Amino acid sequence: ESSDEPFDISSVPREVKVQPLAEKKAPSKKPAGLGAPPSGPTATVDAYEKLLSSIPEFSSFGNLFKSSAPVELTEAETEYAVNVVKHIFDQHVVFQYNCTNTIPEQLLENVTVLVDSSEAEEFAEVASKPLQSLPYDSPGQTFVAFEKPQGVPAVGKFSNILKFIVKEVDTSTGEAEDDGVEDEYRLEDLE
Repeated sequence: ESSDEPFDISSVPREVKVQPLAEKKAPSKKPAGLGAPPSGPTATVDAYEKLLSSIPEFSSFGNLFKSSAPVELTEAETEYAVNVVKHIFDQHVVFQYNCTNTIPEQLLENVTVLVDSSEAEEFAEVASKPLQSLPYDSPGQTFVAFEKPQGVPAVGKFSNILKFIVKEVDTSTGEAEDDGVEDEYRLEDLE
């Protein structure tokens, strides 16, 4: 409604009651790792804030304003399961890519997500944190941070490619080969 006073964001409560969404597809069996929010909204914000502030590249971003629910970037039953959580700060957005390797015969190393922000012109990539190792069925996270205009809503479309070195694993011994091959896997776009 109209008002003589300018809108003050500090008057909006930080904690919001989240209504669970009805599942539209069969529940997946993918481990969610840190993509699965803890018990409630407050615990979620606290867990994410603690995780992000422990990463030196992101510790100067200030207070976490909001974190999204995980957004799936892969179809169910694919080789790699990836979802993303968007963390919103005053001048930054951090994408937390939660990755799971679903192939027992592979070990992924130096896992990163290449993010193309050409359709998100207001955003500039400022930092990324790769995942050193992603063994079979063991969730891990890689991060990409963008700077955004301060205090105004900024939107864009980001395309994502999972990039990694794949090493064959002997499933009887659990030993990975010394040599690996660079590979990539296209993920869904992100708004």
